[in-house]
Amino acid sequence: NVQSSRQSRIRRGSLVGSRGTRPKSTLAMFQARGVNIPLYIMCSRSNLEETKEFFQQGNFFGLSQENVSFFVQGEMPAVDSNGTVFLEDRDKVALHPDGGGGVFEAIQSEGLLPDLRWRGITHIFVASQDNLLLKISDPVFLGVCATLRASAGVKCVRRASAEDCLGTFISRVEFGIDADGDGVMRGDEQDLELRIPTIVESHEFTPGFLHQKDEAGSLVYVAANMSQYVFTFDFLLKCCKKMPIHWHAIRRRQPYINPRTGH
Repeated sequence: NVQSSRQSRIRRGSLVGSRGTRPKSTLAMFQARGVNIPLYIMCSRSNLEETKEFFQQGNFFGLSQENVSFFVQGEMPAVDSNGTVFLEDRDKVALHPDGGGGVFEAIQSEGLLPDLRWRGITHIFVASQDNLLLKISDPVFLGVCATLRASAGVKCVRRASAEDCLGTFISRVEFGIDADGDGVMRGDEQDLELRIPTIVESHEFTPGFLHQKDEAGSLVYVAANMSQYVFTFDFLLKCCKKMPIHWHAIRRRQPYINPRTGH
């Protein structure tokens, strides 16, 4: 596995918002065997300095400091269920980090693409800090994607029950396709359908949707998201410039002030 990583120059990018202790057991092991895998840690503006300090105090957990980079993700306004924007102060909108989906914009705006190119990186393993038991730079996952010459790969786990609080991979169907690209929908084009791979969070489904079963009695929608992906550098180069962001609604407590009273 180490040899294949060295030959194909497979590298890892990581979305980390937690204490980040996992790199010590995996990436340091690769480094000890002569394979340096750069680690890119996406932080929010609020925890960037804290995360940097934590790595410094831990002596970068056995990793070379020059192979660890920190970058900041974008932000989005906090809104209520009606779309009304919360205010942090009378003249300041309340903002939150824009989630894992903001990695594409952050990679471009924070200048990671030139560094990835300079290092000769061909594959990037991306993972969220939500799953602390993940296999960082999973050689099997990376190997499958490289063998299939896949521009992008996602790792799923079979949903054990409809109550699992995991995002689900489904195909979203859109009807009406401007097949000839002339800007006008004509005749049969209105009946054409496009299936778009999509991740839908569990709370976004209508009640009972995930409980659907097939004729054999098995759940229909079982591809649960593990928040682990592999992208080629060429794929990132194309997508970072035009990847649309679809925000997911996440309910949480939000401090705010009333602009009329100031409280």
